[in-house]
Amino acid sequence: MARSTSTSATTFLKRHQQTLSLIDQPTTKRQSLTITNHNSILLTSYLSILSAKIITFKENISILSNDSIIEEIRHNDGHIEHIKSDLSKQIIFSNSSKQYTSFDGKQICVQFYNGDYKEKFSDGYSIYKYASANTTENEYFDGTPIYEFPNEQIEKHLSDEKQEHILPDKTKNIYLTDGIIISLKPNEEKLFNIQIKQKKFI
Repeated sequence: MARSTSTSATTFLKRHQQTLSLIDQPTTKRQSLTITNHNSILLTSYLSILSAKIITFKENISILSNDSIIEEIRHNDGHIEHIKSDLSKQIIFSNSSKQYTSFDGKQICVQFYNGDYKEKFSDGYSIYKYASANTTENEYFDGTPIYEFPNEQIEKHLSDEKQEHILPDKTKNIYLTDGIIISLKPNEEKLFNIQIKQKKFI
C-alpha cells in the first residue's frame, strides 16, 4: 500500500486520477520520423498556436519544479507522486521519466527518460518531440497531424487523405487523392502534375 506523508491532497489525487492518460514509456506506435523528399503546409494560425504551446510547456516545467512539495506518496512499483503547493502534481517513474499535471488537470507534460517529451491539453491539442530525430509531431483537436522535420520541411495530413507539404524553399505541394499534385512556387508560379494510370491489355 502507498505510504503518504500527508492526507491533505488525497481528494485531489482521486479527482484527477482520470487525467493520467500518459504513461512513463515513450510512444511506440509513433516511430521517429525520417525525412523524405515529400513536403506539408502549416497555416499561420497553426504556427501561432504551436509557438504559444511550446512556450507554455517550457514555462510550466519551470514553475512546477520550483513549487514546494506539500505531499509525497511512494508506490510499491517505484514511482513517486508529489503534490505541489499550487496543487499541481509531479510523478517520477522508476525509469526517471517525469509527468507534470496542472492543478486543474487541463495540461499534462511528460519528460521521457530517452529525451522525448509530450504535452497534452484539454482542448485536444498535443505535441510530441522525438529527441533523437529532432522531429516534432503536432496533433490538433480535429485529429489533424502536422510533422516538422529538422530541415524545416513541414507536412500536414488531412482527414480526407489529402496532404499539404511545404518544402524548405517555401514551395507548397498539395497532394490530392486522385493523384494530382499542385505545386505553388514562392514566385507564385503554379504547376500541376497529373499522374495518368495506364491500363495493361493482355
